[in-house]
Amino acid sequence: MAHPDKGIVFALTKPKVEEIANYLERHTSNVVARYHSGMTFDERKNNLSLWKSPNCSYIVATCGLGQGVDYPNVRTVLHFGLAYSLTDYAQGTGRSGPDGKPAKCVTIYSETYFQRFSKHLTVGS
Repeated sequence: MAHPDKGIVFALTKPKVEEIANYLERHTSNVVARYHSGMTFDERKNNLSLWKSPNCSYIVATCGLGQGVDYPNVRTVLHFGLAYSLTDYAQGTGRSGPDGKPAKCVTIYSETYFQRFSKHLTVGS
């Protein structure tokens, strides 16, 4: 049985996860799952199962989802804001297209995001 295409939206904070998920639910016809550390283990497990079901196309999550989640039909990964580290960014983008089929990774940020997080960036020699 073919799996429907999926998308992941990464947000930097738990409140931002809720804000984005609520927005998507209000303005689209999609069922939206959530995943962050403020949820119980069972809530995270249930939301991950919901996302993997045919009824849900998107999950909005913090970077914790990027670790160890492999689902074959992830076609879109959206980073809402700059990731805190290159490792977080690489893990998040690595969720897209694990089956080798075309996928998109997009980062949405503003100058404010860049200024706020640029102090965390370091340049190697």
